[in-house]
Amino acid sequence: MRGVQLSICLLLVTLCGCGGGDSVTLYSASGTVTKAGKPIAGISVTFTPDKGPSSGAVTNAEGKFILICSTGQPGAVAGKHKVTLNKIEATSLGWNPTEMAKSRSANTGKRGAPIETKASTDVPAEYGDAAKSPLKFEVKTSANTFEIPIP
Repeated sequence: MRGVQLSICLLLVTLCGCGGGDSVTLYSASGTVTKAGKPIAGISVTFTPDKGPSSGAVTNAEGKFILICSTGQPGAVAGKHKVTLNKIEATSLGWNPTEMAKSRSANTGKRGAPIETKASTDVPAEYGDAAKSPLKFEVKTSANTFEIPIP
């Protein structure tokens, strides 16, 4: 009987898991990055909250992005976020920005690690520095759409 009880306990632990501490509530967050009113592709967008995991994305050809949390799930945590922008440059391997975003884990071995970027005239330098970026947005507990114009 004791063996059956132990087996049931082990089964329950396996089914329930024990990693609940990583669970965060995320909210849909997307947007568009423009410069001079035109969409701009290949921009790494990072939302860093006051508290909790950051979220990021890379803009597509239409300048649109959908945030993915560093936990790997779509969305961002609610609250105020500092936002940074960096232009993604294609590498000698011929990767495009979308492929670079997908491979950031493979390149660094860390989920949610920053993508390597280079200075660009498309984005002012202070926008790429979290300490200097003037961009601040609030993710609300509903669907969020952000328009981010680059001067």
